[in-house]
Amino acid sequence: MPNIIISSPIVGSVSEFIDWALLIVGILIIYYVFRLLMVHQKKVMESEEEWQKRGEKMREWIGNKIQKNYQKSKVKTLNQIMEEEHELKILEKLTLNVDNALDTVKNFIAHGQILKQGWSNLQNELKFFEKGLEAAKAAFREIKRRTSPQQKEVRRLMKLLEKDGKIEAADLAAMTRSEDDILVKHKNVLKFIEDIQTNLTTLLTANKEIGAKVSRTSGPLDTSTALGTTTVHIRLGTMKTNLEGFLADLEKALKEQEDAAKDLRALMVQIEKKW
Repeated sequence: MPNIIISSPIVGSVSEFIDWALLIVGILIIYYVFRLLMVHQKKVMESEEEWQKRGEKMREWIGNKIQKNYQKSKVKTLNQIMEEEHELKILEKLTLNVDNALDTVKNFIAHGQILKQGWSNLQNELKFFEKGLEAAKAAFREIKRRTSPQQKEVRRLMKLLEKDGKIEAADLAAMTRSEDDILVKHKNVLKFIEDIQTNLTTLLTANKEIGAKVSRTSGPLDTSTALGTTTVHIRLGTMKTNLEGFLADLEKALKEQEDAAKDLRALMVQIEKKW
C-alpha cells in the first residue's frame, strides 16, 4: 500500500484548529464554572436575604406582641385608676353627710331645743350616711377582690419592661414597693369604714330614745329633758363627739385613698416613661 504523505501546511492547519478548539473549550469551561459560582452566590445571597426578612418579621411579631400586652395591661391599670377616683368621690360624699349631721347637732345644742323637722332631717342625713358607708364598704371589698389580678397585671407590665431591657432590677423593686403601698392604703381605708360602721350602729341605737321623746312632745323638745339617768343635752354632746370622730376617720381614709390614687397615677407615669 502506498504511503500517504500529508503536506506540512495541512498538518499545521489541523494543529491550529485543535489548539483553537481546546482554547474555546477552555473558555467555555471557565465561563460555565464562573456562571455556576455566580448562580450559587446569588442563591446564597437570596437565602440570607430571606432569613433577614424572616428575622425582621419575627422581631416585628415579638414587638407587636409585647406592645399588645402592654396596651392590655395599660387599659386595666387605667380602669383601676378610674375606680380609685370613684372611691374618692364616695368618701367625699360621706364626709359631706357627716358635716351636715354635725352642724344639725351643734345647732340643737346651741339653741337648747330640738325641732321635729330638724330631728327628721338629722335622721335622714344619718340614714344616707349609713347607706353610703355600706356602699363604700362593698366597693372597697370589690377592689380588694380584684386587687390580686390587678396587681398581677401591673407586675406583668413591669416584667415586660424589664424583659425588654427598659428598666433595671432596682427600678422594678421600687415600682413593686409602690404597688404594695397602694394595697396597704386600701386595707387602711376599709378598716376606717368598718370601725365607723360599728360606732354608727351604737349611735343610731341611742338616737331612738331621743326620737321617742321628740315624737311625744307637741312642740320643740328642750335639751334639758331627762333621759333615763342622763339628759338629752348630754346625749347630744356624746353624739357630737361621735360625729367628730367619724369626720376625723373619714379625713384619714380620704388621705389614704388620695395617696393610693396618686401613687397609682405616678406608677403609671413611671411605666409610660420607661416604655
